[in-house]
Amino acid sequence: MLRKRTFRLDLPELSKYVDFVATPLYMDYGIVYWLDILANCFRRKLTKPYFIELYAGHPRQPSKHLASAFAVASKYADTVVFSTYQANLARRLQHEMATDPSIRQFFEERGCNEILELLDGWEIKERAESL
Repeated sequence: MLRKRTFRLDLPELSKYVDFVATPLYMDYGIVYWLDILANCFRRKLTKPYFIELYAGHPRQPSKHLASAFAVASKYADTVVFSTYQANLARRLQHEMATDPSIRQFFEERGCNEILELLDGWEIKERAESL
């Protein structure tokens, strides 16, 4: 009989040797159920700072989907990183998230005050650069 073996990381033991843990959670952010589950599981096992990396590259997800993933990830992560291979994609995402009233309303309804402060900073920076 073939015996199955499982392999897993011992996160508490690994935490002794690292300054932080980062997980790239790349998926379709149209439904954030799995993101919520995975982020929660990692957060419960970690004592070190936890970074969640969300993919914002090409093909890029709709901004509303990324906003939903951002809201979920921010519940668990000490830092959320939007990963992309082109700076112009990151700037476009910042612009869309900072200026889209429906995205702001989405964060307001969920009490994501830190994200709203971040969006305010992006908007101020964008205005200053356009002068």
